[in-house]
Amino acid sequence: MPNCDTVRRRRRSERQKKEKKNVEKCGATASIADVSRTVFTNKDDSRARSKSGQTQAQCTPVPLPALGTQRIIQGNGTTVGTVIALQCPAKHTLVGRQLMCVMDTNSTHWVGGTYCKPLSPFEDYGFHVAVLASIVSLAVIFFMSVAFITCCLLDCIKEDERKNHQR
Repeated sequence: MPNCDTVRRRRRSERQKKEKKNVEKCGATASIADVSRTVFTNKDDSRARSKSGQTQAQCTPVPLPALGTQRIIQGNGTTVGTVIALQCPAKHTLVGRQLMCVMDTNSTHWVGGTYCKPLSPFEDYGFHVAVLASIVSLAVIFFMSVAFITCCLLDCIKEDERKNHQR
């Protein structure tokens, strides 16, 4: 009977094989490690060739970000015109917009830059304060409404008693 480590290694190997097949299908030039944090959203299946059949210029592959997931918006990940965006995990904020592979006179390079920055405790703390203030406001409004209804009911009861005494 295989132990837990053997089962984990076998599952990881199977998952990596599936990811490699997906990469080959998409025509991307990413390694298996890249695929786990790179999402392909483009519908363009160009294989880095122009309509004339010549190979298009390409940028160097973008290294994986320390935090977040790369999302290929346009292109295949390295061709000129490729646009890559970054999605940040919870409790992080995106700095920058997106990367784009562009062609200069004789070379290609990436323009733009993005990274995920952890939220400071104060930025996250502000949300907690807002929620707490909302709850306190809700409680105050609720108790004031109950007090108003109680006063109205008491006035109605006193009015009824006064009418009964006058008869």
